[in-house]
Amino acid sequence: MTRFNVRPHLEYCTQVRRPYLIKDIKLLEGVQRRATKLVNSIARLKYDDRLKRLGLVRLENRRVRSDLIEAYKLEFTNWSSVPGPYLRGYGFKPPPKC
Repeated sequence: MTRFNVRPHLEYCTQVRRPYLIKDIKLLEGVQRRATKLVNSIARLKYDDRLKRLGLVRLENRRVRSDLIEAYKLEFTNWSSVPGPYLRGYGFKPPPKC
């Protein structure tokens, strides 16, 4: 339940709106903490044990991982093959007018 219902809402646009205040990070982590308690079979376990059982990690670790992935993409993108803004996203130049 947690992985499919709550997780996408918590991770939406993490590259753009990354919470940096401790209170905001704890608030988001609290949402995941409460959502993992909804699974009846593991509700009495500690938070870290519940995450391990569900195959999840803390949201801060997910944010660090996504930051590393974005940095890798920026570093190793072949910028010469990316079309310019005047091409409107198409890979070919418009034909010359006669």
